[in-house]
Amino acid sequence: MQTIEGVRFDAFFLSGWVLLQAILVASLASHLRLWRAAKNLLKGLSLHPIVAAFDRVPRELFAKRLPGRPRLVHLRHAVNAHAAMLAAQQAPAPAPASVAAMGEPALPMSDDVRKVVAEIVGALPASTPAPAPPPQSPLLAMLEHELRKSHRADVAKSKTWRAITREAAVIVPQLGLQPGSVAPAWQPQAETFVAITIGLMVRDLAARVVEGMHVIFGALLALVLYEMSLRAYPRELMLGLTWMYVGGGVVIALATVISAERDIVLSRLAGTTPGKIQWDAVFVTRTLVPLLFAVLTLLATQFPSIGNVLLGWLRPVQTAIP
Repeated sequence: MQTIEGVRFDAFFLSGWVLLQAILVASLASHLRLWRAAKNLLKGLSLHPIVAAFDRVPRELFAKRLPGRPRLVHLRHAVNAHAAMLAAQQAPAPAPASVAAMGEPALPMSDDVRKVVAEIVGALPASTPAPAPPPQSPLLAMLEHELRKSHRADVAKSKTWRAITREAAVIVPQLGLQPGSVAPAWQPQAETFVAITIGLMVRDLAARVVEGMHVIFGALLALVLYEMSLRAYPRELMLGLTWMYVGGGVVIALATVISAERDIVLSRLAGTTPGKIQWDAVFVTRTLVPLLFAVLTLLATQFPSIGNVLLGWLRPVQTAIP
C-alpha cells in the first residue's frame, strides 16, 4: 500500500487498515457463532412441550420481533404470572356440610326436639366464609423496591430476575410435561410463568444478536471512512475488499432477520405465523429499512459524486425511522 506521505506513514496507514479488517472479520464471526447458538436453542425450545405456552406470553415483550434488551419494568409480567400461579395453587376451602346432609344423630330425637332444633338453626344468621385474600407473590415487593431506583435498569443485575429464574427452575420439575405424568391443577398458570421467564431470556439473546449486526455495520462504515480519509493505492484492491465485506455483512444481516421472522418460537412469542414472513410495518421499518439505509449510506460515502443524490433520497427515510 502506498500513499504520498512517505514510507513510515504508509506502514502506519496499512496497519490501521488491517486492524479495521480484523475487527470486521471478528465481528462477523462472532455474530455467526452467536446466531448459530441461538438457532440451536430456539430449535430445542420448539420441540419442548412448553412451546404451546409461548402463545400466552404478553405480546408487548416481542412487539418488534427483534427487540432490545429487557428492562426491569418488563419483569412485571413474570411477577404477575407468578402471583396467578400462587393463586391457582391455593386449594379452595371445602364447603360446609348442611344440616340435612349430616344424617341422623347418634341418639334418637323426638319430634318436639327436632322442631326446637330446626327453629334454633333457622334463627341463626347465615354465615358465609370470608374470601381469602389473594396470595401476594414475594417477588412483587422485591421488584417494586428496584423499580423505585430505575425503571430501565439492566435485568441481568436485578435480584428480582435472579429470584424469578430460581423459582422457574423449581417449578419446571413439578409440571406434568413428560408423557404419562400427571399434571397439577395449576399447571396452565405455572406454564405461563415459565414461558414468560424463558421469553425474557430469549429477548435478551435476540437483543445481543441485533447488537452484533450493529457492530458489523459500524465496522463497515469505519472501514469506508478510513479508506476515504486518504487516497491510497492499489485503489482497486481496497475497493474490492471493501465491497466484499459490505456484501457479506448485508447478506448475513438479511439472513438473520428473515430466519428470525420465520422461527417457530419467535413467531409464537410475537403472535405471528410460524414459518412465514409477516410483511407489516414493524418488519419493514425495524429490519429492511435500516439495512437498506445502511447500504445506501455506504454507497453515498464511497462515491461522493452520487452521494448528494442518494442522501437526498434517504433524508425522508432517515426521519421516518424511530
